[in-house]
Amino acid sequence: MFEKFNKLKPEYKLILGVSSLIILVVLAFVAGLLINKDDEGNPYPQGFGPNSTAQSRARDTVRKNDINLIYQKLEEFFNENGYYPTALSTDNLVGIDSDSLLDEQGRSIRIVNVQDSTIFIYPEDENYPDMSEYLYVGYNCDETMCETYEVSTWLERSSRYKKTSLN
Repeated sequence: MFEKFNKLKPEYKLILGVSSLIILVVLAFVAGLLINKDDEGNPYPQGFGPNSTAQSRARDTVRKNDINLIYQKLEEFFNENGYYPTALSTDNLVGIDSDSLLDEQGRSIRIVNVQDSTIFIYPEDENYPDMSEYLYVGYNCDETMCETYEVSTWLERSSRYKKTSLN
């Protein structure tokens, strides 16, 4: 089988090798377009995934950075006060940029405080499309403090990105 290949001139072997490599690269690219799954093997929602634009990746990066910054400032707040706040603002999260508390549409972070299985949602907003992409959930809260929290956002390229209190 390889006798014919071995009889080829070296320059033909080179051309044959390069053209085979190009074909493999093209096939791998096409396979990558057809296999549209996230890191966990779940299919992406339509319009998302590896074929999505660089802008959606950039927006996801901004969302993650905002959540990470809020998380860091909440932990700093806890270290200074011994509890987590019931609301988030530049007053109680010292040093945070006010833009980090706004989603891409300029909407304030959605705040949910859980107290004895009762959920209080601030601000009052029944219109889902106007709801912020950012969510802060405080657990075991009273009027001014919460024992634990979760801060999260929804990403375009995967489902949800969240951080949970250390304490």
